[in-house]
Order: sequence, then C-alpha cells, then structure tokens
Amino acid sequence: MGLTETLLAHADVLAAGLGARDALRLEAGLCLYGHELEQDIGPVEAGLAWLIPRDRRVGTDRPFPGHEHVMQTIGPKANGAGKLPPRKRVGFLKPKGAPAREEAAVFDAEGNNVGNVTSGAYSPCLKSAIGMALVERKAAKKGVTQLFAENRRGKMEPLELAPMPFLECSYYKPE
Repeated sequence: MGLTETLLAHADVLAAGLGARDALRLEAGLCLYGHELEQDIGPVEAGLAWLIPRDRRVGTDRPFPGHEHVMQTIGPKANGAGKLPPRKRVGFLKPKGAPAREEAAVFDAEGNNVGNVTSGAYSPCLKSAIGMALVERKAAKKGVTQLFAENRRGKMEPLELAPMPFLECSYYKPE
C-alpha cells in the first residue's frame, strides 16, 4: 500500500486539492513561490523582510544569495542607505462575485494600472473572495485608495484592501 492510500485509510483524513491549499494559505496571508515571490519579486516587496535576521542584514560576513539586491531595497531602518521598493504586496477582499484571478490587472480609481493580482480564492471561513496583489506603493494605503480588478470579460470589480493575515493564525512552533 502506498503512502497516499495509507494516509487516506485513517478515519480522520480526507483528500484535499490545491484549491483547499490556496484558501488556507491566503487566509493566513502566506506567500507562494511563483505567485507572491519569484525571480523579480524579492522578499522586501513581498513583505517578508522581517524573516531576514538582523545579523544577516548589516555588516555581515555571511551573505546570502541576492544579499546585495535585498540590502539595496530593505529600507532605511536597516542600513540608512536603502530605499523602499516601488511595489508592495497587499491583501484584499472582493465582497461580490468570483475571486479575482492571478495576473488580473489592478487599477486605481482614475483608471491607472497600478499592479496585478498574484493569488485569489474563495474563503469558506470569511464567506468572501480574498486575494493578494502586488501594487505600486502609493496604491497600497488602506482606506485611502480605491482599487479595482479587471475580470476576464474586461469588467472592473471593486477590491477592499484588508490587513493580512485575514484570519488569526496560531502556528505550531517546535521547542
């Protein structure tokens, strides 16, 4: 018997697909490589600079792959010379209709293209479509900027910026 069959033989285990994975990771505000992180989207733009230990940021003799690029965009708090990247990862709710899908263009109220959706799914817990987008920093101000996602038929649908994680998370941390 294979691993999958062994696991599914247990009464408390059910099979789940990528849709369930996406809903769970989006509710938790977690990035997925190839969506919120990729070759041209670094940890600072993705909102993950906090994962780089302080001792690896400044005056380190242990550089990591991409260290020079990350240090240029880590922000002024780290080394005084950095600058914030022009884009920022944001979370959004889409109260009506289907979820905004990956690569959907995001526009501001004036019709300017300010970014794109990186992930979107329906949240069974929130009973709403949710997602993440990479947008220009100026368009990432909750309560200030009204954003819209263009659906596959070219219609603009409103998005509400929302803080991440969308749901309170309690992760297991081994001791």
